[in-house]
Amino acid sequence: MMLPKADVDEALVAITQVMEKIDRVVRGAAYFIIAALLLNANPYNLQGFWTLALAIGALGLMGNSARIGQWCLAALALMALVPPSVIGTMVEITLAN
Repeated sequence: MMLPKADVDEALVAITQVMEKIDRVVRGAAYFIIAALLLNANPYNLQGFWTLALAIGALGLMGNSARIGQWCLAALALMALVPPSVIGTMVEITLAN
């Protein structure tokens, strides 16, 4: 038994829409996990560990704000790599000149 072409097209559209939603959920979960890992490695003692990770994960869920979430992850990665003492030294050198 063959399905009409219109039914097949509707099914493909529905599958595509579901896959797009799944992609967003996976991206949001990945942003959350990466943010949580970077916050855990962060020496700056930031308050609101889980709140920040959830906020960045929520940014990953949205289509337009995903780029902002990427910038947040980049900032957290930089903060995890550069200790506060280096920032203090750079500020002292800048103020001395």
